[in-house]
Amino acid sequence: MKQPTMYSIMTTEVDCLTPEDTLQIAMEHVVTHHRSCMIVVDENNKPLGILTERKLLHTIAETADYNDLMSHKCTAHMHEAVKVHESTTLEKALELKNSLNAKHLVVVDRDGHLMGLITQTDLISSYAEMIEKTKDHLEKTVLKRTQELENLNRKLASMSLIDPLTGLGNRRAMQVDIMKTHAASIRHDKPYTVALLDIDYFKKYNDHYGHQKGDKVLQDVANSFKECIRSTDYLYRYGGEEFLVLMPETSAQEAKTLMARIVGDLAKLKIEHAKSPMQVVTTSAGAAESSSSPKRLTTWRQVIEIADKCLYKSKESGRNTYSIAESNVQEVVNSN
Repeated sequence: MKQPTMYSIMTTEVDCLTPEDTLQIAMEHVVTHHRSCMIVVDENNKPLGILTERKLLHTIAETADYNDLMSHKCTAHMHEAVKVHESTTLEKALELKNSLNAKHLVVVDRDGHLMGLITQTDLISSYAEMIEKTKDHLEKTVLKRTQELENLNRKLASMSLIDPLTGLGNRRAMQVDIMKTHAASIRHDKPYTVALLDIDYFKKYNDHYGHQKGDKVLQDVANSFKECIRSTDYLYRYGGEEFLVLMPETSAQEAKTLMARIVGDLAKLKIEHAKSPMQVVTTSAGAAESSSSPKRLTTWRQVIEIADKCLYKSKESGRNTYSIAESNVQEVVNSN
């Protein structure tokens, strides 16, 4: 934060005396204008010294001949003026004041001409104001930086849960959601179903068409799956060419319709795949239900394991199909 300079703090209402002026004239300035000090300047308006009200009154108190004293030239009783350039910062001015124990600072331009005056009170008030402004500025800066960090943390947290290619939740996001779903399933005694989906012959697709087209297919497949699932379902990129669908409060029997739609709609897109027996991009799927009590599976990982076995069954059955475990005893029903 930029510090104020003497130019912005000084007062230009300064009473000046010439070297020929007497203490009588100085006293009239004190009485008439209520000044705490007067600056003695030469014919070029350059400060020669300073005569303070305190010094003047102290001198009067000690004299035996008031009239004679009043005839004295002011230069005989002035003391050296502490000068500062108009561009001097507040901090530097305070250092100078403290080192010389000065009560007044005379502000001059680069040629030494009088510009204004700064009292000790002016310096202290300005310093207090600067501290308050600095405090306010720091508080606002800290608040701004805190908000920026919070936004960045939220963004980083979001990025850590999102697959950058497909825009779907990644495996970490899936783990967060499925743990909540599993806990809710136990609490409400309602099953949930997990489906694993794998793009058929994806490695052959990549080898034949290249990785750029492979990435495009992953995006197209992800979009196809998103259009099929319900608003209450969750879709994730599980890894590589594998996807996972989490269906809360859904039995395996209820999931059959969704599985058929996911598998069938992707094939209908007729995305060319010369290295697949189907000649188009297809998917195989396996789904498993957590089952309600007393047959509930102990952990969500067990549900995924059974879904994975069902996926393997679909691949053994010729792919482009789905298999579902009707209960946790792993009874598998093939769609074909």
